[in-house]
Amino acid sequence: MVNSTPAVSPRGRDLVPEQPGTEPILLLSRLRHWRNLVARILLGGLVFGLVGSVWGSPDRVGIRYSVPSRFHPVVLAGSALPALVGTPTSRIAIYAFRNGEPKPIPYQFDRRDADGNFQFTDAPADEAKEASYAFAANDECVFMAADAGEKEARLPDDLGAVSVTEIEVVDATAAQSRWAYAVVLAVPSAARANPTYVSYDAVNDAVISEVYRVTFSKEQPFLLTGLSLRDPASDRWGPNLVDTMKVRHTGKLFGQFDFVRTQGDYRSKLVAVKAGPVRVIRRTANHVRVLGFLRTPSIYMDYLCYRQGVTYDVLIDVPFRIGWFFSDMTTRMTMDWRDAPDFPESKIYSRSFADGLTIDGKMSEGKRRFNRSGDTEFVMANAYGMMLVRLDYGPDLPVAKHVYLYDDRDQPDPPELVPGQFGNVGFLTTGWEHMDTKLHHMELSVTMIPRLTVPEGLKIVTYVPRRPTNAGAATLPEH
Repeated sequence: MVNSTPAVSPRGRDLVPEQPGTEPILLLSRLRHWRNLVARILLGGLVFGLVGSVWGSPDRVGIRYSVPSRFHPVVLAGSALPALVGTPTSRIAIYAFRNGEPKPIPYQFDRRDADGNFQFTDAPADEAKEASYAFAANDECVFMAADAGEKEARLPDDLGAVSVTEIEVVDATAAQSRWAYAVVLAVPSAARANPTYVSYDAVNDAVISEVYRVTFSKEQPFLLTGLSLRDPASDRWGPNLVDTMKVRHTGKLFGQFDFVRTQGDYRSKLVAVKAGPVRVIRRTANHVRVLGFLRTPSIYMDYLCYRQGVTYDVLIDVPFRIGWFFSDMTTRMTMDWRDAPDFPESKIYSRSFADGLTIDGKMSEGKRRFNRSGDTEFVMANAYGMMLVRLDYGPDLPVAKHVYLYDDRDQPDPPELVPGQFGNVGFLTTGWEHMDTKLHHMELSVTMIPRLTVPEGLKIVTYVPRRPTNAGAATLPEH
């Protein structure tokens, strides 16, 4: 009886019928199969070797991160550093090369959840746990762009590196690159850089760096009410420049009733602070009065304070569509300055006003044109240096923004008790009735640079931030 049942080859898909007298054919078929298999293995090994020689080369850039200037921080999510994800932070170090030698630079890791919310420890006892946790894709690795150094193709053997991620830091406005190396170590290392760029004074609720000192309102801690800059000539602190930070919400309720809310309608509480060597994260929880005793859910506002700047991150998470109840909604976020004899002569610059507008307490047609210019960033300059100010948010937040300035010392602005508006400058945003119920982040950033020209300041502040790109293999081999 002829047996025609197919025999399955070792690969499980080559069917060769066994029939009497076909043994030589079967043998030949199997020889061809093994020949093809060996050829594929050899070819695969060759391709793998070629790919490995390119992607594993130390000269290959792992991560390319663009910053507006060397004065800005490098903030990388774990998703951009896959070689670090899952590694205890005690086994990760950041190095920069100086004269061919690797030097540890200040860095820190901060935990975020999937929605981008910072995760804080609940008690001081948790700080030890915070010192070493598994770095996750949502978390952030932070260091200053100015600390990056030379490019190196080879790392010293005594570093004990398991893997290395090369980070190219591109100064976009200066068209220069520096490099830093995120190293996963075989064992935890105590080698850390000594500098701490920013510190938190819990007694006075103040953040201090070598460039600035900021303080906050005791009654409403989401408001910044004090800013002093270090005089680059005398190396001493200058006077407080700020009258107060202001927030104004206006619109129509049910299409016919005027709706106005100010910072006086907020209830605010300081809920968490994390102080690291590179940045201080200071969080407040806030509620806004809507109608009567009805208030919004908690709106979290985070101050991220770096060596040369502050970012004010507002987490907007409204559980209902604003447009159901309100129309023509606008929000104005500004800073009013101190109208005092010791206030330094200051000017406001933007793309459309490269010659500047002097803050003098007198509203002018030029300042009104500034409000109509459509510019979305500005620079404020005085004897202490420059403040580069911009407002950023994602493309899925359907609001419009432009700069705002009101400079009239005789024009009151209730509910403030201090009369007049002296260089009251910031941003006006419109179209909030179109916002959905998703979580949105809106970031107001101020970068303070002591020595800079106006053209340089405008070039930096108008740079559009970009996401980090992977320009090659993220992980370089151990040497």
